[in-house]
Amino acid sequence: MKTGATIFSLCSFLFIAGAQAQDIPEVEVTKEDRTGLALTIYNGGFAQVLDQRHVALGAGRTRLLFSDVAPKMDAESALLTTDALSIIEKNFDYDLLSPDKLLVASIGEEVFVIRGKDENGEDKYELGTLLSVTDLNNFGSNVAVVEVGDRIETIALSSAYSSSSIRLAFKGLPEGFLRKPTLSMTVSNQASFDGETNLAYLADGIGWQADYVAYLASDETSLELKGWITINNQSGMDFTNSKISAVAGTINRSQAKWNLQRRVDNRSYSISGGAMSQAPVFSEYHEYILPERTTILNNQTKQVAFLERDSVRVNKVLSYLTFSQLIYNSANDDQLQPMNVVYEIGNKEDQGLGAPLPEGIFRVYKTDADGNPRFIGDNQIPHTPKGEMVKVAVGKAFDVTFREKVSNLAQEGTGISQPRSRIYNATVTVSFSNAKDEPASVRYGVQFGGNWSVEKESLPHEKTSAATAEWEILIPANRTRDLTFTIREEIF
Repeated sequence: MKTGATIFSLCSFLFIAGAQAQDIPEVEVTKEDRTGLALTIYNGGFAQVLDQRHVALGAGRTRLLFSDVAPKMDAESALLTTDALSIIEKNFDYDLLSPDKLLVASIGEEVFVIRGKDENGEDKYELGTLLSVTDLNNFGSNVAVVEVGDRIETIALSSAYSSSSIRLAFKGLPEGFLRKPTLSMTVSNQASFDGETNLAYLADGIGWQADYVAYLASDETSLELKGWITINNQSGMDFTNSKISAVAGTINRSQAKWNLQRRVDNRSYSISGGAMSQAPVFSEYHEYILPERTTILNNQTKQVAFLERDSVRVNKVLSYLTFSQLIYNSANDDQLQPMNVVYEIGNKEDQGLGAPLPEGIFRVYKTDADGNPRFIGDNQIPHTPKGEMVKVAVGKAFDVTFREKVSNLAQEGTGISQPRSRIYNATVTVSFSNAKDEPASVRYGVQFGGNWSVEKESLPHEKTSAATAEWEILIPANRTRDLTFTIREEIF
């Protein structure tokens, strides 16, 4: 720990609980005082940081300066958990030093005016006083007014738009500026304190998602599945030797009040060898914990395995779901359309799975004749609890297509349920075509927006939900087959 001068910033979040500012001792608590670091990462691109540090204080009031915190921290969320200390005030100082700020803060101070090199290669300089600085052309080429000896000079400082070799050097860091973001807390304690403190806060710029890799068997009735948790750190901070967990679920969080500047740099990528274990349900969410401490660097993406299944049953479906309003508008009338290729997986133990699946990208591969995996498509899946169906639409079928033809479309004026509702009647013929050398089974569905019924049909439908009718049709190899049905719907 280091003691230092008073730190004040114009860009601070102030949470004042009582007393006026006064001269009180300051203690800087740096990363060298850290005794533990834990990170709980959420789907929404933020994390909770738990930073444990050793602190030694005398009795009375002290201003603790926590440096080496995440630059994108949510200062309002900061908590210091220890029974021995009472928090009086919190400030988050993130007004870090920049060339422009250094110039403005040095007005009235002595500076070195450096004018190239001498014959020995050393800087040639004079001592002067910086009187003012301005950006005259708005292109970032600052012009400084400097008193040097008995004269006043204007000096165009070097920039991307200037070839001047004159530059200014400064004697030290101006008061009130920081080299790194710092959270300060004014605390009060009745007796001296020497122990551990737990600083907890939320930080933006770090999040995670699930990535799934599925390898289909040759007959496409089963697959091998591996799930990865992918962590992306753009928080501006390295999390060294940290305990890591990821929480799956949708968590509400209020919009941030402050728009801090975000920086995007080059990122690195790593894969961890340890697998994450699933912890008991945390509140209404699922938590995955990395078994060993690890390091996640700033601008780094890290992957950790959390799920592995050798034989999961899968059902390949060629399907299409249309909407009744499209039928009434003849939006797709007589247009050639492909069927969607969908893989359905029952998330049950007797199907070879039975695990909570966090939302993420589900990528599907199939081994070719040479034994090499070939990518055949991917899609996003939502949070899926055990017992539910996972549907992954990976693309469009090439050889199995259909055309819709609407006839006998009629609108019957005022409906029964509400005075302004409309009643539609329509007959639809769907012609399916199978250009493959083997039969193809397809699933065709209509989703309704009002009270509906199927009046006539050439094949029986199944009511799969309150608003959906579906037909299963087997199309012979290299043949076509028609489905005809008449629907009636009252739309409000």
